[in-house]
Amino acid sequence: MRTSFIPRADAAFVNMSRAFSTRLSADPAAFHVSETDAAEVAAAVAAWHAAFAATRNPSTRTTPAVHTKDQRRADAERVIRRVAALIRVNPLVSSALKVGIGIRPPPRRFPLNPAPHECPSLKITNDSHERHLLRVINPTSPRSARPHGTVGLLLVRVISDGPAAGRESAEFVAVLTRDRVTLDAPRAAPGTHVTYFAAWIGTRGDLSPWSQGASAHIAPWLRGGACSPKRAGDEDAGPAKLAA
Repeated sequence: MRTSFIPRADAAFVNMSRAFSTRLSADPAAFHVSETDAAEVAAAVAAWHAAFAATRNPSTRTTPAVHTKDQRRADAERVIRRVAALIRVNPLVSSALKVGIGIRPPPRRFPLNPAPHECPSLKITNDSHERHLLRVINPTSPRSARPHGTVGLLLVRVISDGPAAGRESAEFVAVLTRDRVTLDAPRAAPGTHVTYFAAWIGTRGDLSPWSQGASAHIAPWLRGGACSPKRAGDEDAGPAKLAA
């Protein structure tokens, strides 16, 4: 039975996140991850562990402490998913290393091709009150969902008061291999916007230039989550299935 990359139980996530961070920090180069990304994972995991420990002590388990624990877990999950998604599709990282850090290798091998020099285009085709239908366009070949030699698309988002001009505060959304995806609107304060950015992932694990942002208004009463409905066979750290 296939297990989830990110465990649901807090106690299990403590062990998983500690093992992931420890192995990554020991040798970031082996996973073709920058020391900055490894440090970001370590900091997020340390903050989550401290917040979790505070809720285990009856004298410090308060409502604010539980809220902080949940937020720190969400932060740790987000950075771990982002880094794990890049490790998973990078053919320069051996399957043994991927399994050792808890990542299921992709089912097939790809030739080593660099990411394209052209960026993808994003278009929000349906901006409803609860969901955004996002279309990914390959400008070099509109009939093809993605350029030859790529393994997917890295999608991030920025939540801000207005349409975002840059990705400075972007958070990971997903690695996609579909040219259309439905995204739940995130939780946000009244009057805010979500702006999506994307880059192609080459089979070497490198990225193309980033797309221009695609923005949508977030209705204040919405409740939202992360990425859209999963389909059978999708994995937490891996790409969803797409048209080639």
